[in-house]
Amino acid sequence: METAEFRDQDCQQLEKEWAEYVPPQAQQDPRMLEFVRRRTPFVERHGQAAINAMDMAHQYATRPRNPNTNNPAATGMGLRPGTPAYFNAMDNLLQMYAKDLGLSYDPNSDKLLTPQEASKISGLSFEQYKAAAGRK
Repeated sequence: METAEFRDQDCQQLEKEWAEYVPPQAQQDPRMLEFVRRRTPFVERHGQAAINAMDMAHQYATRPRNPNTNNPAATGMGLRPGTPAYFNAMDNLLQMYAKDLGLSYDPNSDKLLTPQEASKISGLSFEQYKAAAGRK
């Protein structure tokens, strides 16, 4: 019994030490993950440069507004991530400024279809499309 107690204490100490080395990951916003997933063609075409462009657009879109300067590094749009205005701004920023980084971005052709859009294009109802795709 005493040996089991020592092992339990050792295990607790190791778990505590592990948590110090590998802190728990913050929960990801599913809307943000879906935004990036739908832009897979853009990321596959340009790789890390596309990720960097999306990060730059995110930084600008979320940086607070500063009416006292015209320097884009010191001002932003002041949008909250995950809102419709934020996602709209991300597409607009990528469309306008990706070319400055040597990239091409077209929000109409660089997005994967949603299941609802695919079912509409296929002429099937959403339920028929899900069944044909083998989704639950």
